[in-house]
Amino acid sequence: MNATALEHPAILQLEQGLVWLRSRPIAMRAEPLILAVAVYFSLFGNAMFWKAALPDGGQWLWRASLFLLITAAHGLLLSVLAWPRIERVVLTMLILLSAAAGHYMSAYGIYIDAGMVRNVLNTDWREAADLAGADMLWPILASAPAIAMVWFVRLRPRRWTHALQARTLLLLAMLALGTAGALMSFPKLSAFVRNEREVRYLVTPANILVSLAKVVRDDPPGRARALIPIGEDARQLP
Repeated sequence: MNATALEHPAILQLEQGLVWLRSRPIAMRAEPLILAVAVYFSLFGNAMFWKAALPDGGQWLWRASLFLLITAAHGLLLSVLAWPRIERVVLTMLILLSAAAGHYMSAYGIYIDAGMVRNVLNTDWREAADLAGADMLWPILASAPAIAMVWFVRLRPRRWTHALQARTLLLLAMLALGTAGALMSFPKLSAFVRNEREVRYLVTPANILVSLAKVVRDDPPGRARALIPIGEDARQLP
């Protein structure tokens, strides 16, 4: 390629855009980014939960209580999973999983629990391709701004001791936030949890992470355990 081609206005603009993107003028620590993604999940990633939990809109105190609880739950999970050097990948994957889960819960009226996650893990590629239609593009495109935010900001590095202290403070803050949310509407919350237990399986991506942990606990990866026959002495009565 000659020098004239390199000086083309389009190429110069592209180079300037790449330099500007690499500079990432917005800089923050990892903890504010985690909190921002947790708020994103509460506001934009849980339409099915809000529809089921607030069929008539609900009072503002009840809405605020649920918002704090969902934000705190996701903040706790993200604080444990999104560590330096992998936080962008983890957050991106969870945003995409949340978009896909929200689409399938809305389209098929399903709840994502351990049984559903086990079924997904045991699904072959042919069945998965039948479910992944063109309508999946819309929730993925809708999550593009959140993913762009995750990769656009420049994360300020810190020593691992300071990072551990900051992450511990974030965990404590999320625990305090969840406690405040529970105390705001404790009588109604206790009745809601007791009578609408299945609604918790609509809180995404927490439902995916918790259910996946249950599946791994019940069926740990590795060599399959030998099946032991039981009830060999059973006899059919006349």
